[in-house]
Amino acid sequence: MKTALILLTFLMPVLVYTQNLNAGISFNPGISKLAWNGKSGPDTKWVFSGNVGMFLEKGIGGKSILGIELLYAVFESKETRNDKLYTFDPMTFEIIILGSSTDVSHTHLTYAALPVYIKYRFKKIQLKLGWQTMYLSKSTFDSQNKFTYNGVTNTSNSNGEIKSLNKLDYGPKAGFQYNLSERAILSLEYYHGVKRLGDAKAPFERLNRQATLGLQYSLTTTNSISEK
Repeated sequence: MKTALILLTFLMPVLVYTQNLNAGISFNPGISKLAWNGKSGPDTKWVFSGNVGMFLEKGIGGKSILGIELLYAVFESKETRNDKLYTFDPMTFEIIILGSSTDVSHTHLTYAALPVYIKYRFKKIQLKLGWQTMYLSKSTFDSQNKFTYNGVTNTSNSNGEIKSLNKLDYGPKAGFQYNLSERAILSLEYYHGVKRLGDAKAPFERLNRQATLGLQYSLTTTNSISEK
């Protein structure tokens, strides 16, 4: 995967010149989270993320375009877990709450992403359908834990590298685009990761999710979108 991404980066200018392709850059801010499926998963929140990169496209018909992107993608997630510490009083048969714990964790994942897609044109509007494969280059976390026991609260912080994640991630990616001009396109997209990020034996799944609203700008106009 690493080798393919490096080769594609160097081959892009050659392909644009020799294959009559349309090339451009994209900037896509958005939101992301790690979705959890399972009884023990914490509460997850959407937080700011995004991706930036370049694309190559070629018309394959009057209304269709085939494309590929090379992206630097950042996925962020905020997870909150709340727990309580109980004890049982055998004299009164009551359950007593001794304390509570709140853990807030932020996960930071950086990927090299390679989406391949096809676009169908309807005048200024385009439907974009594709598949995105990503290679994990960096994974870190930082967390804060607040523990209250008998009315006394203690706080601790931790951070570091996450070493238990799969390097590859993939899933469908789809969206809509709108032509602002001959070169500029407004793009709304959603990525739905389908591969487990962690150990398959875990009682839950962690899956990447990302929605972006960005801008694509064509540096060439060989295959500019027609408004016909």
